[in-house]
Amino acid sequence: MGAALKTVWVALGFAIGGVFIYLSLRSLDWVAVQTAFAQAHLGWLLLGFPLCALAFLLRLHRWWLMLGAIGSKATRMQIAAPFFGGFALNNVLPFRMGDVARAAAFTKRLDVSASGATASLLVERVFDLYALLLLGFVAMLALSQSVTGFPLAGGMTAIAGLGALLSVLTAVLTIPKSLGRLYLWMLKLPVGRLVPRGLTRFGLRTLIHISHIVQRQGSLRLIGLSVLAWTIEGGVVYSAVQALGLTSALAGPWLAIASGNLGTLLPGTPGHFGTFHYLAAHALALAGPDFSTGFLAITLAHFTIWSSTTLAGFALLLSIGGLSSLFRSRRPAAGAITPPSDLSLREPLKP
Repeated sequence: MGAALKTVWVALGFAIGGVFIYLSLRSLDWVAVQTAFAQAHLGWLLLGFPLCALAFLLRLHRWWLMLGAIGSKATRMQIAAPFFGGFALNNVLPFRMGDVARAAAFTKRLDVSASGATASLLVERVFDLYALLLLGFVAMLALSQSVTGFPLAGGMTAIAGLGALLSVLTAVLTIPKSLGRLYLWMLKLPVGRLVPRGLTRFGLRTLIHISHIVQRQGSLRLIGLSVLAWTIEGGVVYSAVQALGLTSALAGPWLAIASGNLGTLLPGTPGHFGTFHYLAAHALALAGPDFSTGFLAITLAHFTIWSSTTLAGFALLLSIGGLSSLFRSRRPAAGAITPPSDLSLREPLKP
């Protein structure tokens, strides 16, 4: 990405984030916000911090399993600084620089090659996407049955769409080899010739990485850890809702955490300020709270998650030498992914 394109991308992210912040702030009832905040229960707010810690520790364990599947012998303690440090850098820098650091700057510490670390992050994102879609699907189903005045037409459309995406991702995470063979067959069709070669290789490599990791660790195990981590993180929103004494259907906080995080797929600010808040608050409003107090609950939950990961990440980076550790010499490790023999990219593609 050239310098000019980077500038445009950063500007676009801040513009989108700014629009969502503006849309949120202009809709707030500031008296209701002040009243709710003044009556907040400190104990419920503090509960969000251990819940956040537990969710990210589960994700740390999941990443450790993924790295082990591609040959890493690093311990959980050794990968903790790159893991939490990556989130901290994402929270304050554009271009998801924390992910870049996790993939490229800590190869010696992770005991994998840069390509292996990148593959683990790619697979991690696929499992996170699956977990968020599943939580959103279940929460929408629950709200459609329990909330009076639920927008049935739009809700059913969203449920159907989420169900279709879940079906596709379930296949991707459980039978990636079979999908790879199907993908290669489809590329031989006339329509397959329209797919850019770079996109073709990216798709196949993604399926290979998923296949290799789930073959070693099991898709159900990794799906379970992903869903559990996001369910616990949804508890951070639940604790904020309870702290403010809001009346909400039980599924509301989990629809909010799913909607807010899926919204971060859009370009946005570091830390996803604005985008996350607007979409999550509107999702929470479907469960009962008005937008103003719901926005306050989302803001408190986001602050809990953002501050926890930022402080923990930079503290752990300091423990291994600070930001200078990002620029130390790196060596390739023997942990790069070896494609399965029956689904390889070594031969040139001939769609």
